Amino acid sequence: MLESFVTALNVVLPITLMLLCGAMLRRSGVIKKELISSVNKLVFRLFLPAALFHTCYTSELKIDGNMKMVFFCCLSIFLVFLLYIPIIRKAEPAPSRRSVMLQGVFRGNLAMFGVPVLTLLYDKSNLGVMAILLAFMIPELNVLAVLCFEVLSNKKAEWKIVILRIAKNPLINAIFLGLIFNCLHIGMPTFVDKTIDSLSAVATPLTFVMLGANFSFASAKRNGRALTLILSGKLLILPLTALFLGISMGFRGPILASTIILFGSPVAVSSVPMTEEMGGDTDLASEGVIISTLLGVCTMFLWIFGMSYLRLL
Repeated sequence: MLESFVTALNVVLPITLMLLCGAMLRRSGVIKKELISSVNKLVFRLFLPAALFHTCYTSELKIDGNMKMVFFCCLSIFLVFLLYIPIIRKAEPAPSRRSVMLQGVFRGNLAMFGVPVLTLLYDKSNLGVMAILLAFMIPELNVLAVLCFEVLSNKKAEWKIVILRIAKNPLINAIFLGLIFNCLHIGMPTFVDKTIDSLSAVATPLTFVMLGANFSFASAKRNGRALTLILSGKLLILPLTALFLGISMGFRGPILASTIILFGSPVAVSSVPMTEEMGGDTDLASEGVIISTLLGVCTMFLWIFGMSYLRLL
């Protein structure tokens, strides 16, 4: 048990300390509010794509062996989307909040939280599983995010714009480019490889520092009921269900860890600008991201501890 506790602690403590660094830097005035958005864009457009490309490029990819996991995750997310529609319709009368709640339940911060967690848990050679999962999940999550606004708040989206946005997503492009380079055995000059490796090393610490700097609990009390429904599903019910189903399907190691990280990651940061664009409740969306990130550190500790104790990692 002590070994399992130490394993989980070694993943969660660095995350906690990086979040605290961000919070303290924000409070001391070193990180300004207007800087957070710019740095998050930099992480999304440069550092995370570099990390994902390098992961796909250097990892040992076993696509055939991982397709069972990919199919399970894609189907499960879609079923969660369908199952929560009547639950949220009954629980929340306001259309502008329903869509935010549904998006909060199924759309996890997989790239900005999940990848760094897996990086802390395994060495780079085991990250190919997450790269393959991301290649399928990011397009699906983006499409479902738009659908939830159309279904629950009657907001009509321009699907040409949605498809174009997905096609231009730097994370998707980095993943597919890395997979192509890996599968075709395309070599890169040493200086290019070292540059990308150096950029990718920045992604994890900077992501968590900026998440810590973004913490705020302004109107969380007013949205307590809605947040409880979102967070109980996102951080407890879904990952617990995925854990039991994943074990029964024979998932172990990085495959099981990637599955639990998918279902147990905090609410996606990208859900906030999506909500603003579609006319949803942006306060609720922002609070879902912030509070789920704070609580997600604790719940992720429990999942990692449990899987380690059961010798599933």
